[in-house]
Amino acid sequence: MLTGQGSAFCAGADLVAGFPTLSTGLDDLRGALRRRFHPAFLALLNLPQPVIEAVHGPAIGAGACLALAADISVMA
Repeated sequence: MLTGQGSAFCAGADLVAGFPTLSTGLDDLRGALRRRFHPAFLALLNLPQPVIEAVHGPAIGAGACLALAADISVMA
């Protein structure tokens, strides 16, 4: 069972902190997603046990992907 704490399920990434920068000067959002978030999503998807999530309040950005990675999501 997975749930959030407080008034939101997951507020997503800290956009103020920013992301690593590419040599072009642009943010490496794709690389950050691959390194930081995708491993967690894949771990949930590959668990042999069913994953149930209680999604209360907003699931923003990567938090929405986290909510969708469960086998069963109960949302309010």
